[in-house]
Amino acid sequence: MANKYSLDDIIKEAKHRHKGNGPIDTSKTEEILLEFSAKNIREPMEDENRKDAPFRPDQETQPMPIQAFQKKRPAEDDELEGQLKLFDSDGVEEPGPVNERVLYEKRRERAEKFVLSGTEEDTDPKELYDADSEAGKQIDDFTSYEDAPVIQAHLNSQFSGLLTRLGLSVLGLLITGWLTVAPALFLYTGAKLPLYDFPVTSPMLFVSINAAVLMLAASVNSAVFASSLRSAFKLHTAPDMPTAIAVFAVFVHTFSMLFFPERVADMTVPLYTAPVMLLLCANAGGKLLKLSRIKENFAFLSQKGVKHGARMLPNDNTTRDLCRNILGDPYIVMPVKASFLTGFLDDSYADDSCASLGGFLSPCVLLGSLVTAVACLVVTKDGALAITAFAAVCCLAAPIASLLCGNLPMKAASRRLLRRGAMLSGFPAVDDYFLTNSLTVDASDLFPAGSVTLNGIKTFSGGRIDQAILDAAALVHTAGGPLTPVFEQVIQGDDKILPTVESLVYEQGMGISGWVDGRRVLAGNRELLQNHGIVPPSLDYESRYLRARRKLVYLCSAGELCAMFVVTYRFSPYIRQELDRFARNGIGLMVRTCDPNVTTELLCDGFDISESDVLILSAAATSEFDQLSVPQETAQASVAYDGKIDGLMDVLSSSIRLGTIVKLSSVLQVIGVLLGFLLSAFLAFYGGLYNLNGATALLFQLFWLLASLIPSLLRSSS
Repeated sequence: MANKYSLDDIIKEAKHRHKGNGPIDTSKTEEILLEFSAKNIREPMEDENRKDAPFRPDQETQPMPIQAFQKKRPAEDDELEGQLKLFDSDGVEEPGPVNERVLYEKRRERAEKFVLSGTEEDTDPKELYDADSEAGKQIDDFTSYEDAPVIQAHLNSQFSGLLTRLGLSVLGLLITGWLTVAPALFLYTGAKLPLYDFPVTSPMLFVSINAAVLMLAASVNSAVFASSLRSAFKLHTAPDMPTAIAVFAVFVHTFSMLFFPERVADMTVPLYTAPVMLLLCANAGGKLLKLSRIKENFAFLSQKGVKHGARMLPNDNTTRDLCRNILGDPYIVMPVKASFLTGFLDDSYADDSCASLGGFLSPCVLLGSLVTAVACLVVTKDGALAITAFAAVCCLAAPIASLLCGNLPMKAASRRLLRRGAMLSGFPAVDDYFLTNSLTVDASDLFPAGSVTLNGIKTFSGGRIDQAILDAAALVHTAGGPLTPVFEQVIQGDDKILPTVESLVYEQGMGISGWVDGRRVLAGNRELLQNHGIVPPSLDYESRYLRARRKLVYLCSAGELCAMFVVTYRFSPYIRQELDRFARNGIGLMVRTCDPNVTTELLCDGFDISESDVLILSAAATSEFDQLSVPQETAQASVAYDGKIDGLMDVLSSSIRLGTIVKLSSVLQVIGVLLGFLLSAFLAFYGGLYNLNGATALLFQLFWLLASLIPSLLRSSS
């Protein structure tokens, strides 16, 4: 029996959740609306025989049943002019009654149990997982469109948290930066900025303020330490480790200086709170760029409809004829259609090689800093100086741009791709498509609807023009290709009037043939006619129509020449631009076509490419392509685009560019880590750490931050 709730119960629950006269908590709005929707939005029940019974105070109030909401079908007269009717439900069985209370409980339970596996460590587990629930379920990735609102809300929450982290970290950087730079400017230039003598006049307060700001920043960025500790317990490295180690070292050093304020006053021992605050800002900024990209990509991917993705073809027997056209190892990419794209979150949250390299170097930096501190203690017999050396090495040898070198150019590339209707999920996709040397496409991808114009039709032998169009449309519609939209436009998209085509055959470089209503029909060039013993018109006759890049398609039926179609091919400037980038990146184009006019000469002339950059597939390779291009139920979400091939081409070129950026940035990161270690260790051994004050360390980090981002800035603008 369905659950029933009285109106009094609903009102009491609402009052309980909203106490006082203040503004309503919007986080509770959904729960209240879900419970009231069943009562407030349905039509009032009408019963002519029902009479209101007199109310008696001693009478027990009966609970009011909540009727399931039923959709009311509009009457024909109710339809507005110009209204878009999405579907016709005549004959479709109406769904049974739904208990709104049960539906609400299921939605709330699903939201409480939702967990994103492998997402940013900033997430509060209490918000995503109910540990007391035995039926707790972990959602590893985006596997259903029903999950889209919950995942989007979670991404928004994460983004707000990271934005808060970055804002507080920048505030801490401004405070500690001023306290660090003002005394340094007075020391080197004599400039008396506010608080320039603060370390000398009030050293204890100076250290206390730095320690308090650092403690606040560390608490705000506690997720950095949690991620590092989890990885350390598993004997793994994490991109957060360099920052966590540096913060810990500076934290120990700053608090130890509370016991040696005189060393700060005479400037023999510097503080490194400002440099470590810059590390926290770079860490939060890199993650914010990453999450912003994931949010925008997810909004694109979560739209319902047929998805266009890509796949790297295997080098096996299924692609033997395709791969034999490639010199060396074949890395062939082809488009793929699917109902749903999976694995998005796993690919999106994966770290790039530059971030992973920073985590890999962190144990080396920690070991080197400990060795430096011990050696400094042995040489100088100064404990304060040894702790300072430990903090200096951890700060200067930390790869400050490890989370920015990859996420900054990836964010820029993703934003550009989304404007073109394409998406690159993350760095696993960059790694997958970095070695691409060929893209296999259908000719209809290069010449989408509107690219081919039918200029005219010439009939022969007194043939019926309407029958010629139907025969050609049936043959072309079955074979596919650039001419399909042309004939679909002629028949106004009504493919039901087309006759059946049997035994369709593609004859390479000449055209197609098949049986239509018992007649053998040919559609192709003059070579196809000659191959079947039919005399084509003279070359002089053809030349009268072959002006302004026009092409001819002959139609023959039952051994007789029936008609000649005059068509014009238009070339997309966007595809031409992407093919130029393909040539510079060493990517070739392999084209599957049944259109005899789509030849190597046509493509080279129209798209301004060389013959070595394009290849028309053979009949055997075309058969392999057709088998591999069958639409699938699911495909990998590493790449997605709206069906326009120039978007996919941009994705492949961007993958090569991003892979190059990350490799160059990784080299610069290693150089910066080595120089930072050598500089701080050298000054520690020879007692010159007073020269490596906080301002000098801050300038060193800023320099390597900008230097590491040079490949990103240069390649992103190209």
